Amino acid sequence: MATACTLFPALEARIKTLKEKFIEDQLEQEKANPLTFEADLDKLAAFRLLAHAEIEEYLESKAKEGIEAIRSAFRGGATTVKANLFLLVIATVLGKSLRFDPASWTEDVEETIKDAFDWIADNNGIKEASFTKLSIFNGKMPDEVDNGLAVSLNSYGKNRGDVAHRSVTRVRTLSAPSAEWKAVEDLLTDLSGYF
Repeated sequence: MATACTLFPALEARIKTLKEKFIEDQLEQEKANPLTFEADLDKLAAFRLLAHAEIEEYLESKAKEGIEAIRSAFRGGATTVKANLFLLVIATVLGKSLRFDPASWTEDVEETIKDAFDWIADNNGIKEASFTKLSIFNGKMPDEVDNGLAVSLNSYGKNRGDVAHRSVTRVRTLSAPSAEWKAVEDLLTDLSGYF
């Protein structure tokens, strides 16, 4: 039986707050005067950067949940290789191998779990490669990763990079407030059913 995600409502609430703070007035002005409206680029950039950070935090928190569940089950007695086949996928993704002899198994499992947590802590983005690993750490098999969502996150991550690494006056990827909001709204819709 699937359980409801406790992290997603917090993500939605945070994005709603960012919308209200940075672009709600922009959306209203754009709608009222579509032909003469001039967007506040600083507000749009702030919204994009902060929305990206919230989505990244959500994905990392989901991955931590998944790894913690694996660690809890292992430490709780589910120590056989058969009970931990998913660890083989995680180890492969991390470029590690697990030894199956009883003397090494527990050590390798604990090291793999630690390495997964370390990878999450060092993660810096939501682009496709990061999204794939974070998804796997949260229980998705590689063939279950949503490629459409991965592409959307990749695009959003690249656009965030444009805003994060140059003056907003030179950024070419900022869109109308309605387009900025739709990009985030679409990501939320896709994420809502993914985990």
